[in-house]
Amino acid sequence: MKIESKVGAFAAGAVIIILVAIFSVGDLSLFKKTYTVKVRFSFAGGIQKSSPVRFCGIDVGEVSRIKISRNKEKPGVIVYLRIDDKIKIPAKSLFFINSLSILGQKYVEIIPASGDSFVKNNAEINGLSATPLFLTLRSLEGNLKQLNAILADNSVRQDIKYIVDNVKNFTFSLNKLLGDVQSKQGTIGRLLYDDSLYKETESFIKEIKRNPWLLFHKRKVKNTPKKSKKTNLNF
Repeated sequence: MKIESKVGAFAAGAVIIILVAIFSVGDLSLFKKTYTVKVRFSFAGGIQKSSPVRFCGIDVGEVSRIKISRNKEKPGVIVYLRIDDKIKIPAKSLFFINSLSILGQKYVEIIPASGDSFVKNNAEINGLSATPLFLTLRSLEGNLKQLNAILADNSVRQDIKYIVDNVKNFTFSLNKLLGDVQSKQGTIGRLLYDDSLYKETESFIKEIKRNPWLLFHKRKVKNTPKKSKKTNLNF
């Protein structure tokens, strides 16, 4: 009996150690206080039970349960979040389903809002639902059809051709201007590479520094008296 008791106690101890290790690796604790938040989504986007919950990008809990809503007016999914009791989430925070990559793990992201009121235990919040991929593709298909209908109009094609021709002409003129500048040709090319303008400007500045009164000096214009026309008076 002593041997059997020792073996049983050893096995129980081993099971307890394994359980503690599992919860420790999973960042969970049997003694950690949590509270529940119910988030309603119209589209779950592949979220699963035990998916992580992140607050400002930090893991603060997990998805404990997923329930399909039977509301006839607005059917959807209710995701139950088990969140660490130390994390206080502002009441107007945004809840949405995100993924680590295109094909990565899904998780619930919480973007905090400002305010002094916080989410309470068992509170029900409307989350931001992602648009399903097939709806996105369907919308894209509709937009392409509208674009094809617009391009089918002859006047629209002429306007597009006119714009393209103007862009080509502008590009050609710009390339020619840059070529003239690089080859020191044209007005701009001569101004950039000819140092005579720089020398004249430098000499003018030096002259102003020596004689600043020149800026306020006005040339006197001689007023030539107008010749009066002689009038002959015959008596």
